[in-house]
Amino acid sequence: MAAHGEIGAMPDCAIFADTGWKPRAVYDHLVWLSSGNVLPFPVHIVSAGNIRTVLQP
Repeated sequence: MAAHGEIGAMPDCAIFADTGWKPRAVYDHLVWLSSGNVLPFPVHIVSAGNIRTVLQP
């Protein structure tokens, strides 16, 4: 919505917090968003590993 000017000011970037446990469709959508033709700002991906691995006893 921000990219279309529907809410607030235009952001400098988007941040995707990758838990390593998202459905394939989420990652496919992220690739599309990051393609350079969709958003007028960059998408930064941050991760600290796979949440499944970290939370297992």
